[in-house]
Amino acid sequence: MRSPRLLLVEDDPANVRRVRALLRDCREDFEVLHADRLETALALVTTQSIDVALLDLTLPDASGLDAVRRVCAAAPGLPIVVMTSVDDEDLARRAVEAGAQDYLLEGAIDPPLLQRCLSYAVERKVFEAQLRHHVLHDASTGLPNLRLLLEHLEAAAQRRERQGTPFAVLSISLDNLRTITASYGLALGDRWINEVALRLSALIQRGDTLARVGPEHFIALVELDEPATVLRLAVRIQQDVQRRDLLDGEELFSTASIGITTSDTQHERPEQHLRDAIAAMGQAREQGGGRHRIFDAPMHEHMVSRLRLDGELRQALRADQLEPFYQPLVWLHSGEIAGFEALVRWRHPTRGLLAPAEFLGVIEEAGLMPALFERLLPRVLAQAQAWQQDGRPALLINVNLSPSQITGPGLATLIAEQLTRFSVAPYSLGVEITENLLIEDDDATAAALHRLRDMKVRVLLDDFGVGYSALSCLHRFPIDGIKVDRSFIARLGAGEDGGAEIVRAIVNLAGGLGKSTTAEGIETPEQLRFVRALGCELGQGYYFGHPRPAHEATALLQRGRTDGPSPLLPPSPRVAPGHTRGRVLLVAIDGGLHERLESLGYEVLRAERADAVELAALEQPEVVLLPLGEHDLDDAELCRQLRDAAESGAISVVLLTELPEDHPHTLALIEGGGSDVVSPRTPLAVVCARLDSQIAAARAGARLRRIAMTDELTGVFSRRFLFGALRRTIKSLSRRGPGGVAILLVDVDHFRRVNDTEGQLAGDRLLARIARTIDGCSRDTDLVARFGGEEFVVVLPDVEEAGARHAAERIRERVEQRCLSTVSIGCALIDHVPVALMRESEQLDRVIETMLREADEAMAAAKRAGRNGVVFKKLRFD
Repeated sequence: MRSPRLLLVEDDPANVRRVRALLRDCREDFEVLHADRLETALALVTTQSIDVALLDLTLPDASGLDAVRRVCAAAPGLPIVVMTSVDDEDLARRAVEAGAQDYLLEGAIDPPLLQRCLSYAVERKVFEAQLRHHVLHDASTGLPNLRLLLEHLEAAAQRRERQGTPFAVLSISLDNLRTITASYGLALGDRWINEVALRLSALIQRGDTLARVGPEHFIALVELDEPATVLRLAVRIQQDVQRRDLLDGEELFSTASIGITTSDTQHERPEQHLRDAIAAMGQAREQGGGRHRIFDAPMHEHMVSRLRLDGELRQALRADQLEPFYQPLVWLHSGEIAGFEALVRWRHPTRGLLAPAEFLGVIEEAGLMPALFERLLPRVLAQAQAWQQDGRPALLINVNLSPSQITGPGLATLIAEQLTRFSVAPYSLGVEITENLLIEDDDATAAALHRLRDMKVRVLLDDFGVGYSALSCLHRFPIDGIKVDRSFIARLGAGEDGGAEIVRAIVNLAGGLGKSTTAEGIETPEQLRFVRALGCELGQGYYFGHPRPAHEATALLQRGRTDGPSPLLPPSPRVAPGHTRGRVLLVAIDGGLHERLESLGYEVLRAERADAVELAALEQPEVVLLPLGEHDLDDAELCRQLRDAAESGAISVVLLTELPEDHPHTLALIEGGGSDVVSPRTPLAVVCARLDSQIAAARAGARLRRIAMTDELTGVFSRRFLFGALRRTIKSLSRRGPGGVAILLVDVDHFRRVNDTEGQLAGDRLLARIARTIDGCSRDTDLVARFGGEEFVVVLPDVEEAGARHAAERIRERVEQRCLSTVSIGCALIDHVPVALMRESEQLDRVIETMLREADEAMAAAKRAGRNGVVFKKLRFD
């Protein structure tokens, strides 16, 4: 591994010798390049691999901040440390704003300080580069994501307009990825996707873009000389995808459906080219997959394909090509198989076994769902009868009902007749419905579900937490059990515990209402431990088994129970820092330093040594300034406790001491976890630069940890972050005594109409625009999160009733003005939360659950009142 390469830009030979001597005493062995003029430095940074630059602000051909700006322009991303004899706090601040990472005074430099300065500058730039890469690239394949693709598409459109350079967009879908993951698991599917991504990248010329925008969806943006070029590329891509890969003894391959559009199509916005390519890809996929289609505005072929698939499905129903597969349900407390969920598969005569995603949409559109249910239910109940007669009388069997079936004629009669025909106990049968059915208080839906409930058939709410999520529907409709959506389970055991908070809340809510809970999508032992510990009764997922035909399900029953490891819970994530220069904790420091830091834009916390750890754990500062000396509590132990007070990562501790930096006590603390050292004589500008460096690293690390906790579409926090944030928000009020907190539940009116009439891309853009609008009119201390579907949650801490009403009306008005849409808002407000409730975890969880439920009911009332309104509920907890 090569030594880091340092560019020293200094024209004074004496200073050059001094810096070289200091570098020789550093622990890091730097390779030094020297330039005595800025022009020489600019030539080096553009032709050499430089890791960090140490830049004097007084050069023969440049002076002041102009030197910093010119180096930043010539080598974007190069870490720069300014070295100057000018002790000017304002100059230090402006140097950092111009692009420097740090600011050193020539007379105050020693080897440890120089070592840390250069290392922190490099680390900070690495954090920034990692952060940008995470934001703009797919985590699995490393390819550009949709956001970066749209940037490149915008640039291509501008080149087309200025220079006439043509381009094409290819939308590539792997037709049977879902079948592969269902058959072999997500891990093997991801490995295969990475192999395919590497091969596709090799087909794309340098300067073109290949992006991954969905699990099985890639987009290629290419320049082309003539239309035939892009067609040849499409054929090569299809041939390459069909190449068979051998992974873990399994032979994997797919076909590819490709949609193509070119810049010859005139559009006002670049993303419209993407829309056309996706539409053409959908047409190719619906016509059987494994082919490419050029966008054709009338989409005549699309309609023909739909009709053809409709005919094939009708024939498949008559020929019994559609059959039930069974995925096991497991009692989590014992590991025993509780039953199965019946899922449909299509044994296509030419395309093989097809997953529901490839044909259920067409069945629903064609009105064939009742016919499919009528054919499959007897087969499912006959199999359940066989299993029960084989000594398993308590075995459960679940089936799915579509929206068109719930209120259709004869559903209850059909189920009653078939239960009697096969002598299956009614409670053995469970019908699963989705939350979307319950968005409105539909009397017909309620009546149908009550008829099933009266028959003793179990009614289960599937995918709970991500649809339209009306918590009050658990009171209004006869629901026996809740199935927690797999998106929350996927986060368990992955260091992102917002999912644990949501799952715990759902389990507690369900338990309080006397309803069962099933965790969907369990794939790892860690997830199994979590859902057991959180109190879920049943589990389902690839960890226990894939959907399989009846004879394989019978073999699984004969093998018996499934065991899993013991439960283990991770720590909670912390709330994001506010929009300040940084949150600093001063420990036992007087003399007005806190006032000077506050005047420079820092949020300053103060504590005595005895209270410092408790305050750090509660408020989560980004950096601590800790003076050293003779105290009852050992310095090293206090430093360690402060660092470990972070809920994730570690809190940086900057040591304030009169001792030399090479003193054994100082070195021991640095080795033991101290992040930096300053003295009481260090100029404030330099102290601020040290603090800023630590804060920047802390924020970059926190953002990297929280990327997966942010909703990718809207940019606000995702729902899995909500419960932990609410708990910490309310607890933080306890430091000031009883305080008020409000929860706003914001639902976008008529959103499905936008999706149906203008398409999914238009709907996604509307949600992102509304999220930005809500976030833009919120305070720094407020929390904005996507609650699911088209619902958002806004948490308002430390607020009174008048302020909460004003915030809700401001959101409603600005969405209407800026987004040409309307929202219905429900608010639950507590203006006086007793301190005892804030600090008692179980009681606090009940407060949060009640507030969310009341806000949801208020939002439903706002929708019933005509939408585009606000309904308030004021709560008390004495």
